[in-house]
Amino acid sequence: MGWTADISNEDPDFDFLTIEARRDYSQDSVVAVLEFAFGTDGIAYSVHKSSFKGYGIESLMEGLTARLTQAGWLKKDSATSQAKEAQKTFHTTLLSVLRNFDRSARQLARARREDNQFRIRDEHDAQDLLHALLRAYFDDVRPEEFSPSVAGSSSRINFLLKHEQVAVEIKVARESLKQKQIGEQLIVDISRYDGHPSCKSLYCLVFDPNNHIANPTGLEADLSKKHNDLDVHVIVTPK
Repeated sequence: MGWTADISNEDPDFDFLTIEARRDYSQDSVVAVLEFAFGTDGIAYSVHKSSFKGYGIESLMEGLTARLTQAGWLKKDSATSQAKEAQKTFHTTLLSVLRNFDRSARQLARARREDNQFRIRDEHDAQDLLHALLRAYFDDVRPEEFSPSVAGSSSRINFLLKHEQVAVEIKVARESLKQKQIGEQLIVDISRYDGHPSCKSLYCLVFDPNNHIANPTGLEADLSKKHNDLDVHVIVTPK
């Protein structure tokens, strides 16, 4: 594959192996460290860049994966395990962003300069803050995506994380939008999102700074479950 390789660390029992791979280009040298773990059911491995330049490493990894797969040595569950771990990390990060939304809003409202203070007056302000928080953690955040129509009407998903196939909806509780009304709206929204081709999960943030939700734990428990093919998570903050 055009790379030279040397063993840099080898376990006497051959449970693991570290290889340093190098490829020279016209003006640069790219170095990658390959770590292998050997088990009874196959090989698990990872590749890390150890040089300033990193081009070619992705192709090296793809080629290595193809050859190990052809040989039947690659652990069949390694890719699945990595995907599950990435999904778990994503879920934890997104939940943290949503559960701390009230804390972020209160911090901005306490800005030292009064002309820099940010206050949530309506749902549009809440969407602006949520958009900023999502952009801090996720690369592809798409606002105001249309969801499929239900009974002749359509709505907009506040934000769509395209790569993760996740929609994020925010509602602001108020005197005219308490627990019963928000619950009814979310049920309708869930039916819409269930038909969205790029949405497998829906995260609904209910922002309740003035305590209009009588039973936030109950609202979360009633709707946070799988609805047909859609995983739904409802988060009320603060509570």
